[in-house]
Amino acid sequence: MVDGWADAGAITRIDYTAGGAVKELDENLARRGVTLVLAHLNQSLKADLDRQGLTKVIGPNRQFETLRECLAAYEASTQRSSKESVSGT
Repeated sequence: MVDGWADAGAITRIDYTAGGAVKELDENLARRGVTLVLAHLNQSLKADLDRQGLTKVIGPNRQFETLRECLAAYEASTQRSSKESVSGT
């Protein structure tokens, strides 16, 4: 389920220090039950995330090229959660 998203549209590159901060943020949010999702990822930023192993940490299912894709994933996840709650699964 998508709980919050970060608009990465203004971020063109990410260095090692910033990558560590993103990983730490993701871990801290996960401990609180919040899922971090990144939207507006450009190719150079994706390449930096790949180089630093963050694509595996964050997961490709939480990275979106557009905000529209991100919001569609959120809507789909909330619909699944509602159906699971109703059915008890």
